[in-house]
Amino acid sequence: TAPAKPGKKGAFPYPDGVYTGSGEGYGGITKIELTLKDGTIEKIHVVSNEDDESFFKRAETLISLVIQRQSTDVDVVSGATFSSDGILEAINEALDAAKNAAQPAVTTTTTVTTIAPPENTTAAPVTGTTSTETTTEPIEKIYDDGTYVGTADCYPDEDEDFVEYVLSVKVKIENDQIVSISDASGAGDSYDKLNDRYISRAAKGTGKITGTIAQILEKQHTDGIDAVSGATCSSDAIVRAVDDALAQARKGA
Repeated sequence: TAPAKPGKKGAFPYPDGVYTGSGEGYGGITKIELTLKDGTIEKIHVVSNEDDESFFKRAETLISLVIQRQSTDVDVVSGATFSSDGILEAINEALDAAKNAAQPAVTTTTTVTTIAPPENTTAAPVTGTTSTETTTEPIEKIYDDGTYVGTADCYPDEDEDFVEYVLSVKVKIENDQIVSISDASGAGDSYDKLNDRYISRAAKGTGKITGTIAQILEKQHTDGIDAVSGATCSSDAIVRAVDDALAQARKGA
């Protein structure tokens, strides 16, 4: 395929050069190099990407449009939305780098004020003794230590592009702390292994998106956990499965 040529002169008042940017695709990070000359995007080179080749190839057609139109205001490619978003995000980040290069350097002046030490003073002697009594009351535990398997149904969204299945996780509790969440997986006779990639994305996150497991471990609860884009249903199911495990671990359950 012949390289795309600008359909018009660009309007980017930034220094000439090659600028790098990265964006979040479906499978991971997409990195690009953008060549800018005379305010015009002359070339966009994909350095690397972590998406499926078939989807990325479809999304890559955006690059020609961006160069021709000298704008990132273009429609994403149907059927390759996340790969398209990753490419456009990377291009915009490269343009931001070019914009920052055009900013004048800022000089920061730091003023140090020295305060003279106080004059010598003599403290009056303290007589007598002070007795301090500390009473420590035991804190009642919320959870019993152990490893618990939590489950939750994973429901399809309005697109209904997968069959409902049961998702399970293992949650380990020690001293009222969630120390690990592992083995997020689908189960059941009708479970489709194609869902594995979505569960993995929801659990682990990506280069720019924190996974549900890391969020839960950091917060030590499941309130306010952000779903991972592109794996929303799996993210919600993992949160509910962890809730199920915590309910089992609660003392007296």
